[in-house]
Amino acid sequence: MRRAASLVSSRYEAAHNLGAALMRAGYYRESLDAFTKALDLAPGSHKPEALHHIGMAWHDLGDFHKAIAWYERAIEADPDDVEPRQSRAIARLALGDLGGLFDFEVRYHKAARKPIASSGIPRWQGEDLTDKTIIVAHEQGYGDTIQFCRFISKLKAAKVIWSGPSELTGLIGDNFSFDEVTGEEGPFTADYYASPMSACAAMGVQYDQVCGQPYINADKLNLPDRGRLKVGLAWKGSSSYAQDTLRSTMIETFSPLFEIPGLAFYSLQVGEFERDITKAGLDGFIANLTPLINNWRDTAWAIAAMDVVVTIDTATAHLAGAMGKPVMILLPYSCCWRWLRNTDHSPWYDSARLFRQPEPREWGYPVAQVAQELKGML
Repeated sequence: MRRAASLVSSRYEAAHNLGAALMRAGYYRESLDAFTKALDLAPGSHKPEALHHIGMAWHDLGDFHKAIAWYERAIEADPDDVEPRQSRAIARLALGDLGGLFDFEVRYHKAARKPIASSGIPRWQGEDLTDKTIIVAHEQGYGDTIQFCRFISKLKAAKVIWSGPSELTGLIGDNFSFDEVTGEEGPFTADYYASPMSACAAMGVQYDQVCGQPYINADKLNLPDRGRLKVGLAWKGSSSYAQDTLRSTMIETFSPLFEIPGLAFYSLQVGEFERDITKAGLDGFIANLTPLINNWRDTAWAIAAMDVVVTIDTATAHLAGAMGKPVMILLPYSCCWRWLRNTDHSPWYDSARLFRQPEPREWGYPVAQVAQELKGML
């Protein structure tokens, strides 16, 4: 993209694409400069897009008020485009305004590629559910469902149906009561449907109604004694998440922790990245629990056996927090709205501690902080 931008410096597309590549790579100040140049070059039809992306760059730099101002300019330039309205809602959420969730998850929501979204059943917007049936459906990330399933019990409907993948059904079914459980393929019959997150938004939940106490229980996996402190590790999230390359890391990032005597490490990582243990030459040092983990109920059993979990921002972090397990979450410089800013605690999980990058792509500082916390636990 740098080469393209230098070869055709007068083209909007070259400047815009360079800004997008820089943003994905975590070079936020440079991406802002590229998007600002793109705005100067933008033909009329592309000006709303350029304005929107300048707002996104300010969001990544942590100035949410400036981001909102640019989003509103983009909305004014193209009132029919919902994307800047969604971005404005996310900026509100990052500022601690949970009311932004309604705009993001209900009013301007983009339907997920799930059969429930194309079933013709309307998305619940807070209507009276007396004598009605509502389907609560897993929609996007596992972490979203685990974080917001706490509000399912607040739905006052004649019938509440759970729809989700088999990987989640056991965990959710163990901890919440439904009138019916179904898969994701349908057919579906109901008056409304909602995701756990959109249900929270439609109920108008605010932070003073959010409780950080545990709401998921699980049996404990029986593990042999090993070390003084059992530490569960997760270093990779789903690659389908747009910002995964910046929130995920390599197992070697945790190396400073491996030098602390008395710690016993266990991998909670599933999928292809379990091989990272072997590639790093850590077989035997890190106990690989992957053969015992086939679904989220199994993951919960493994977490229950730990003394503490150290993880990046992934569904494992949400599950550990939902269980009340001490969890240390390493966050990228530009992190998800739900972790807010300038705090090392979370209103969502009392047992969670947050460790943030001081600069983009810089994991050394938060890992050093985690090391000190683990020494204190010992």
